[in-house]
Amino acid sequence: MKQHATILIIGCGIAALQTAKHLQHVAHVHIFAKGTLQETSSYRAQGGIAAAIAPDDTVQLHIDDTLQAGLHHQQHAAVERLVIDGKDIMKQLIEDGLPIDTLHGQPLFGLEGAHSTKRIVHAGGDATGRITTQFLYAQCTQVQFHFNEMVTNLLLNDARECIGIQTEHEDYYADYVVLATGGAGDLYRFTSNCDGAVGDGLALAYQSGAVLTDMEFIQFHPTLLYEQGRASSLVSEALRGAGATLINDKGERIVDWHPLKELAPRHITAHAIHEQYAQGRTVFLDATAIHHVTQRFPTVAQNCAQTGIDIATMPIPVVPGSHFLMGGVVTNDVGETAVPRLFAVGEVAWTGVHGANRLASNSLLECITFGKRCATYLAANAQLQTNWSVVTPTRNQVELLPKEQLQQLMMQHAGILRHADGLHTLRATLPTYAALYHATANDKALLAMHITAALVVDAAATRDETRGAHIRTDYGAGKDFWKHRYIMYQNGQKEVRLIHESTKTKTYA
Repeated sequence: MKQHATILIIGCGIAALQTAKHLQHVAHVHIFAKGTLQETSSYRAQGGIAAAIAPDDTVQLHIDDTLQAGLHHQQHAAVERLVIDGKDIMKQLIEDGLPIDTLHGQPLFGLEGAHSTKRIVHAGGDATGRITTQFLYAQCTQVQFHFNEMVTNLLLNDARECIGIQTEHEDYYADYVVLATGGAGDLYRFTSNCDGAVGDGLALAYQSGAVLTDMEFIQFHPTLLYEQGRASSLVSEALRGAGATLINDKGERIVDWHPLKELAPRHITAHAIHEQYAQGRTVFLDATAIHHVTQRFPTVAQNCAQTGIDIATMPIPVVPGSHFLMGGVVTNDVGETAVPRLFAVGEVAWTGVHGANRLASNSLLECITFGKRCATYLAANAQLQTNWSVVTPTRNQVELLPKEQLQQLMMQHAGILRHADGLHTLRATLPTYAALYHATANDKALLAMHITAALVVDAAATRDETRGAHIRTDYGAGKDFWKHRYIMYQNGQKEVRLIHESTKTKTYA
């Protein structure tokens, strides 16, 4: 009998659970999470899962919408993989019993920004992340979970292969390691992400020799609940799809100039709201005209009620906040990174599907699609490790900024709007990405934040143009030089690489 491989997955969101679910019967699978199941961005996701399964939808439309939202700064083959495979995987989840919202026995599809048709699959109204997380977790019956155990280092052998992990408590060895740690929203003062989204998976991969790219592209969600100077929770884009409008404190609609109005791409609506606050105005999402709004959006209604807002009769004060990292650890279409035996799936990974701005609700689609693709590949190709000679790198202590100061500086200089002056000031304040490649610190979470921040800031300073979610106030949109160019980081070095993938001529039904 063939001996099963041991596979360690870092993270416990939807990408991690989907990967584990499809590996558990052919491998010894362990999931390590620095918090609990409820303390993930997946669990907090409200919007839904984009999939071209409606009768009047096509994969070609979904591909086109994805490419247009990302300004074609994508790998076309990867986008096709996401949409085509994702359609079948979404159908299978529904057949397996995922309790999605239906009407007369058929899926009830929602509309969100930059989609040309209703294709968003929801569960529990605006509780898709929680319900999908719980559904997948219940199916991971053969997986061993290690909650509240943060991974602090990846273990490499003398062949530079990943052979395990080091946590706050002990070392664990494995034939393969899969990063599914999510993004880095906690770099910013305002974020929709869970506490602890510090970019730890990005930092682990970077210090182990993986390639990272597109770190300058960070999506800011336009509508976070704003109370007493802080952003407390997401206000789902699905409300705007259902007819909610963005107004300022004078009652003026602020994006009615755009052809898609409130459903314009997120970087456009976030920018518009930011400009209102810069002018001293306050912005609200008015959902009072939506029929049965509290029943349709119970999560938003409950969150707002806790601050004294009845969304059926009162507009919701909103502010933009960090939401999603389009960049990440470079992988192929099954999750392989540049480090042998190290894989990455979900937001931590760069698969080439999101480009300069992610299409709404493609994030959970990416999780279920590439999670399954990674698992399928490992199930068929996993080989047992025989070289367990751990090589411990020399690391130097670095001085770190306090977390709150880093968050404020990132929001001010590397947030929705960027300018050379602020970026260069911030880059001079932070340790360099080269120094951080060999760095260590007692506070591993804060170190991860600094590594990720240094990469974001340097990439944002390097890309001297505006493209999608990367908005430079000192440069206009779309320099020809930057078309098909990616800023890559590996082993403490930077390279601007031209990756031109010709547009596919094939069309899909």
